[in-house]
Amino acid sequence: PAVEKLPFVDKLSRGVPETWEEGAQYKAAEKVDLKSLVVVDTATGLKFGVPIAKTGFFWQQNYKVVTAVTPAGAAASSEEVPLQNIFVPSPAALAELDQPVAAVGGFLSGLFKSFGGKEQPKPAFPK
Repeated sequence: PAVEKLPFVDKLSRGVPETWEEGAQYKAAEKVDLKSLVVVDTATGLKFGVPIAKTGFFWQQNYKVVTAVTPAGAAASSEEVPLQNIFVPSPAALAELDQPVAAVGGFLSGLFKSFGGKEQPKPAFPK
């Protein structure tokens, strides 16, 4: 049988940057869309995840979230996560992740800030 390849495999294979802050690069989820990219707060820190199922009773807001994948893109590890530990990344923060040059620019701009350079604005959520 064919293995179902999950979306966002590239994000699941790397961790959430340590520089990300709630309210800037991610915000609390009000609702969860299955197969979307989320940030989950786990016992071992922030991880990217893909919710694949709602779990528990109908009144509970718990989700089965895949947090690690195999090289083929199949689920390798999942956790049961309550809604209060699920966050939505901002589109701007995700776009920045896909541009390795931007990450270097952000690092260099931090160095140049001490020499009078302008600080880069934090990516914000669209209004």
